[in-house]
Amino acid sequence: MAARSVSIKTRITLTLVLLPLVSLLVVGAIALFQNRDSLSSQAESNLERILKEKTTGYDHIFNRVQQEAEAAAKFASLTYASPLPTSSAPRRLLMPWTGAGYGNSELRRTLAAEVLRLQLIGQ
Repeated sequence: MAARSVSIKTRITLTLVLLPLVSLLVVGAIALFQNRDSLSSQAESNLERILKEKTTGYDHIFNRVQQEAEAAAKFASLTYASPLPTSSAPRRLLMPWTGAGYGNSELRRTLAAEVLRLQLIGQ
């Protein structure tokens, strides 16, 4: 009975208002899902690109550090393989901790050759 009490004019007005509204909601939902998928794939591709760039950059850095460490190790091995120079300008070198301080006169005499070599390497 309630449906018969609504006039034809009201029914036509409701149809004319609801039809575009429902159409807009459907089109909006479709656009939302399409944009969400495209934004998600775009974000994934950007993250993948950034990851590749960072990986390449870190690879270059680690290769450079490896080369420098190998060069320092080679120089140290050459220094230890060659005879000690007869004289060298004294340089400060932190001696091992003895419990009361860093080094003492006895430790300096014992490690004199080591200290000289480490001073050469440290230059």
